[in-house]
Amino acid sequence: MSSRVAVYLLSVALLLGGLSAWSGCTPPSPPAAIRPLRIQLTAEPASLDPTLAEDGISLKILANLHDGLVGYDGAGELENRLAQSMRVSPDGLTYEFTIREGAAWSDGVPVRPEDFVTGIRRATAPGSGAKLAGSLYVIRGAREGNPAVSARGRDLVIELSEPAPYFLGVLTLPLALAQRADVLNASRGRWPESAPTTGPYVLRKHEADRALSLARNPHYWRARVEAPAEVEWVIVGDAATAMNLFERGQLDVVTSVSSEDLRRLKPGTRVRAAYGATFYIAFNWRKAPFEDRRWRQAVSASISRGEITQALGGGEQPARGWIPTGLEGALAADLPWPAPWRESVNWVRDRPAALKSRPLKTLYDASSRNSLIMEKVQADLKAKLGIRLALNHQDWKSFLRTVQTDPPELFRLGILAPFRDPIQILTSFTTGDPNNYLKWSNARFDALVAE
Repeated sequence: MSSRVAVYLLSVALLLGGLSAWSGCTPPSPPAAIRPLRIQLTAEPASLDPTLAEDGISLKILANLHDGLVGYDGAGELENRLAQSMRVSPDGLTYEFTIREGAAWSDGVPVRPEDFVTGIRRATAPGSGAKLAGSLYVIRGAREGNPAVSARGRDLVIELSEPAPYFLGVLTLPLALAQRADVLNASRGRWPESAPTTGPYVLRKHEADRALSLARNPHYWRARVEAPAEVEWVIVGDAATAMNLFERGQLDVVTSVSSEDLRRLKPGTRVRAAYGATFYIAFNWRKAPFEDRRWRQAVSASISRGEITQALGGGEQPARGWIPTGLEGALAADLPWPAPWRESVNWVRDRPAALKSRPLKTLYDASSRNSLIMEKVQADLKAKLGIRLALNHQDWKSFLRTVQTDPPELFRLGILAPFRDPIQILTSFTTGDPNNYLKWSNARFDALVAE
């Protein structure tokens, strides 16, 4: 099958985590003693069900509600969480975890290895809806819905079909979290937002599209005296509005900051931007004119990535490849464009004006930063190719539904590296992967990723 490729726009540097690895800015004021720590959240999370969570916003909340067997510390290094110890067989096929003594759910019920068995089996069950389930397919039998996970006393045993150096990273994902059978049975197989948690916080209140309030988990296994007793994630999609609230003291942490605001922030304001992702423009190659590879190549080669990252001013880097900077396999951004791409630019530029008269429908999730990006893309394509874009935006949940069901000719999306290995990034373009929104398929690419 012919190669059908997305346009890669931006790549940012690496890391992930919970409260210890927020991206954003905090004011130089002492921590509040009586009110919650208030953090900007750019959109409503798609799902807080560990099996179904797929987007970075949902993962950010779940990282504060639940601990896995292992997790990342603030420096991006793996550490034991609910696993007190771990043993790996010499052939790399068997992992044994001893559950931490004294680890408990937020309702006081002890955490058991059976809870992890329940979570992994639910995530890999046929029809589970888990879009990240492919990460677990390295477990023997998981692809067929019968993963080789078992509980032996206080130990959890996981058997792999082949060695996977990234497997501990997979175990940091929400779909590898513990889930209780009694909670699922009481909710007819659903994981409710009111379910007990294993992490530093519990969800106290969720006002859709407004805020999520978290309170400290009284049964958390690790005493965290320095952690705030309450955290409120305030949903503010517009960066300018969030900065206004920040400067008025109504937000303590902002996670979406314009380049102008970054430059003028007062001394002492702390800035952290630590995660790896590639943001891109995707083509619906089933719709004209992008069924023709030359149109896709021309659009790709006509977007001024460096000017976009310079305008954003947040440390983003232009991307020429799919893997984000900081992960193994990332390509240099200054690679020259191959000759076919340059030739395609001239070919599209010379097409009759009638072929380019219809504005191409283009969709993105609403935010001021995304608007800036897409307006720049719109200007580039008009100036260099004579192509007009009709820009449209939607809230995050509506946007996801649209690109999964009836995507327009062009849409903006991003993929986050959920752990420090490129495998999850690569599998998202393999045949049949649920994160492969483009339905792109190439047998050679599938074989290379599997190898």
